[in-house]
Amino acid sequence: MKSAKLLFVIALLVALSTLACSLGTPPAEGGTTAPPAQQDTDGDLLPTATTIPPTIAPSPTPMTWEGLQLELNEKTIDSGIEGVTITMQVPHLIGIADPRVEMFNSAAESIVDAQVQEFLDLAAELIEGTPDFPWYLSNGVRVSYLDGGLVSLMLDFDSYTGGAHPYPYSEAVNYDLNTSHLLTLDELFTPGADYLNPVAGEAQTQLEATGYFDFPEGADPTLDNYQDWNITSAGLLVHFDVYQVAPYAAGPQTVAIPYPTLAAIIDPVGPIGDLAP
Repeated sequence: MKSAKLLFVIALLVALSTLACSLGTPPAEGGTTAPPAQQDTDGDLLPTATTIPPTIAPSPTPMTWEGLQLELNEKTIDSGIEGVTITMQVPHLIGIADPRVEMFNSAAESIVDAQVQEFLDLAAELIEGTPDFPWYLSNGVRVSYLDGGLVSLMLDFDSYTGGAHPYPYSEAVNYDLNTSHLLTLDELFTPGADYLNPVAGEAQTQLEATGYFDFPEGADPTLDNYQDWNITSAGLLVHFDVYQVAPYAAGPQTVAIPYPTLAAIIDPVGPIGDLAP
């Protein structure tokens, strides 16, 4: 009787061992087995799904962003103050269901909301009763570039807060959907490169040629002077608000700097590396 049971136990163990071998090595505790690294045609290892940041859903193919479109959502905001009106256009990307698109939309709305709040704070501080002339804040949106995951816009604000005339000003929005963040000017150039002097030098040359360069310190090579810029397919646009480099009557000034002018310092693997010659 005991021998029969022993034979049965041995047979059972052999069967279980065979089954375990066929199933392969079990996954590590608390996770699943990562897929093996693939190789491209040159034999180099390609990244597996484990290299993708956890906040971004993995895609079976590289994102081309085809079908991405920009629409403007207009909204009227109740200021709560008589004689003060606010009408905003908020840029909103549509056409692709991707969490990075929603992150851009949230960022764009936050930028507009910040300008609205600054205007409301000023109104609350300065207005007593009803203003003699209606205060207002409005804006428009210019699209400079929308391709390859790069979004480059200029938000043109127009405000009146009393005084002789309205006050126009602009704020640039340069966003990389691939990395989900707002770009800064230095990211376009090779790390450690002196980019402000070449950019400022070209801008100063063009401004001098316009005849409207009354305030040259507004184009000095400082970060504050070069906050408003846009990406285009041919070069960088640099924007100067009224009073920055020229009087109000001359209006805002914009210079276009071709990429070949900056080719020596543009980062070839950076956001505009594919646009530069």
